[in-house]
Amino acid sequence: MMNRRHGYFVFWGFILALCCVSCKPKESTLNGENLKVAKIQYQYEKLDDKYNGANDVSAIIAPYREKLQSDMSRVIGHASDNMFKGKPESVLSNYCSDLLLDAGQDIAKEKIKGIKVDFAMLNNGGLRVPINKGDITVENIFQLMPFENEVVLLQLTGDQVKAFLNYIASRGGESVAGVRFVIKDNKATKALLQNKKIVSTQKYWLITSDYIADGGDGSGVLKKALKRVNAGIRLRDLMIDYISDQTEKGIVISSKLDGRIKNGK
Repeated sequence: MMNRRHGYFVFWGFILALCCVSCKPKESTLNGENLKVAKIQYQYEKLDDKYNGANDVSAIIAPYREKLQSDMSRVIGHASDNMFKGKPESVLSNYCSDLLLDAGQDIAKEKIKGIKVDFAMLNNGGLRVPINKGDITVENIFQLMPFENEVVLLQLTGDQVKAFLNYIASRGGESVAGVRFVIKDNKATKALLQNKKIVSTQKYWLITSDYIADGGDGSGVLKKALKRVNAGIRLRDLMIDYISDQTEKGIVISSKLDGRIKNGK
């Protein structure tokens, strides 16, 4: 998980590396003879709140650190209640998949003329922390989605959709939107996509992450998709932009259980 302090360590280390590269000694001359550096000494410093590095290094880091702190603490929305993940469905997984399906419609229009995304899926394992009631900051979304996963659009046949839903059912449920089904004997029964029965020969569009599209967590059926379009947008950035836009419209972030996935008897 990438919390803010971890992010600072990585960021500061990157800045220090740049400083070392920019200050790399060059060959010099003395009395007409070429001179080369024989040895470079260095040591690691833990860049935490107690770090007492040289003033020049601190001065270099300061503006970047302040900007990072400012960006991470920026409030982008407000949650009406705590949102936790769980199976077969949960308020957090429902919210994240609904967000992806809604925001994904505009992405689809930009990438492929005339298509509409039919359903969305995210793996619960990629949702690392809950969204707590109250202000939502950029840092909260980094904590929720610390990975660099990107948005992917996949075209599937109806049979492939059924196989994919069976995969989700075998895992006890995941974060989905646009579909409804009942889990029975590790299979997706009574499945509906956009409130309609799934037609084997029809083509459908799924929006998900590159991790799942690449077969992550055993989702190998997606590797045989009819078409794949990489959107070039990080899921985390999509979520930050979406929540910010909703907040500008005066919408408070909320979610609920709606029975999209149920455990059968």
